[in-house]
Amino acid sequence: MEILRGGLMLTEMDTDAILARSPQLALVDELAHTNVPGSPREKRYQDVEVILAAGIDVYSTMNIQHLESLNDLVARITGVVVRERVPDRLLEEADEVVVVDVTPETLQERLIEGKIYAPQKVQESLSNFFQRRNLIALRELALREVADNVEEDAIACTPGEKFCNIHERVLQCAYLPIPIRYNCCVGEPALLVI
Repeated sequence: MEILRGGLMLTEMDTDAILARSPQLALVDELAHTNVPGSPREKRYQDVEVILAAGIDVYSTMNIQHLESLNDLVARITGVVVRERVPDRLLEEADEVVVVDVTPETLQERLIEGKIYAPQKVQESLSNFFQRRNLIALRELALREVADNVEEDAIACTPGEKFCNIHERVLQCAYLPIPIRYNCCVGEPALLVI
């Protein structure tokens, strides 16, 4: 679908054409995308909801920084407030979520090669959002988010006490150099595990 905006002809996904064609599966890139003003819906994820409501399966893509519940954390990590966001419920309602894990170096290489942004935006992106430290933190965030979803699914489909919880635990130890009665011995320092 083409929309005239500011003297430019811009192309957006044509949801009505997808519905008319009625495929079994639609591939939709950039779930968090904001549609051009004048489009039937403001956000691409809203287009996807219309497609799903029509009984058409959808495979889509999004980056971790676009997940609504992580917005404040992403802003603290990167210093950038991401405006294009996807409600968490879309991930929660998905039949499957797959992480495409890419190293920060590979992502930066793809950026330099012009596979993400136009050449004039590359250097600014590398100096801001695409700094290695940001990419490492976002990668960890994505892996943790999916791990949490996997654990929730495991708990939901495991009967009673048969679930094996492998969630991380914190163990804090303190060496106390004072006499404590421990294991029937008096006057020896003890290791206190809290």
